[in-house]
Amino acid sequence: MKLSRGFTLLEMVISLVVLGVISLAVGSYFQLGVQGYTDTVNRDRAQTELRFAVEKITREVRHAAPNSVFLDSNTAGEANTCLSFYPVTQSGFYLRLPQGRSVDFILSGSDQESKALVTDINKQLSNYFLAIGFGSSSQYINGNKVTKAAADPAGHIELTTQDDLTVTSPANRAYLYREQVSYCYFQNKIYRFTGDKKPLAKYMPENLIAGGVSNMDISAQAPGLSRNGMIHISLSADVDGEVTSYDHTVQVLNVL
Repeated sequence: MKLSRGFTLLEMVISLVVLGVISLAVGSYFQLGVQGYTDTVNRDRAQTELRFAVEKITREVRHAAPNSVFLDSNTAGEANTCLSFYPVTQSGFYLRLPQGRSVDFILSGSDQESKALVTDINKQLSNYFLAIGFGSSSQYINGNKVTKAAADPAGHIELTTQDDLTVTSPANRAYLYREQVSYCYFQNKIYRFTGDKKPLAKYMPENLIAGGVSNMDISAQAPGLSRNGMIHISLSADVDGEVTSYDHTVQVLNVL
């Protein structure tokens, strides 16, 4: 009877080496697949955040008050890293030239909106500021608060302001606005908040719009006699050496 012999030590070593090579090859294959999937997810996330930031900034700055857009530094003192502006809450016209602190305002909206605005102002539920013919952002910063409102049967609203109305609009336009809105680039992130942008405490997760932003470049072109104000926004994200960029130009619709 012939006895069956087992594996020799050399055969076992060769088998283990072959098995190790196969396992390494299979593992590398799966690792490449997982890494490729991870890179794709990270790239898609970065693109989605950039696209969301551009769309959100565009929607708001498009309806900014005329001449209210300006560039400022963030809390670290980095120049031109904050895009700040004053969004219009209500727009309309005035029939007669402003007299002292009073103006006859015609709201571009329904009667219900007019009544709600009068109630809101008189109860001081929100702080409203009036802009007529403002030629620079500093006039918005100083502000002219609306202290009282009264509606008449014709649907007009008589607004009373805190300070005298000293300028007029070429097209008799008037705008009501509230707090300043800012989009700031700080430590590879974009934040949005209202009011003063300097305190570091405001750069918190609840104000975060987009993360992983490698660069934010903003430029503003003041409006002229024949064109509206233009804002150019350029955002970039670097994911594993692959750079994704979004360039967009926004036209500010409101004019003097």
